[in-house]
Amino acid sequence: MLLSEAVDMAIFAASTCNASLDYKPITNMDVPLVISDVLIGDVAPHSLTRASLAEHPQIVVKSSDAQSPDSGLLSDAPKWYVTDLQAKKDLITSGLGWGASPVI
Repeated sequence: MLLSEAVDMAIFAASTCNASLDYKPITNMDVPLVISDVLIGDVAPHSLTRASLAEHPQIVVKSSDAQSPDSGLLSDAPKWYVTDLQAKKDLITSGLGWGASPVI
């Protein structure tokens, strides 16, 4: 939306920078991977691998910007797209998938 000039300013997490934009950092935020013990059972979270995560849906909040890059996605995992963080939290805490999320 910013690049198409639909908006004049945007607040977003920038994993990469576009040379045509001016950036002003406002904070740093940890966004860990989260997964419910309902989903992994007795498996120790630190023993999870990319392959074991790819067996379950990655829950992703879809950007409203059609040109937004899908960064941070595990290419091998099925994706379930949701419209907001509450839906993402509900799916993850119900053991239906996993994803990167601020503290939930």
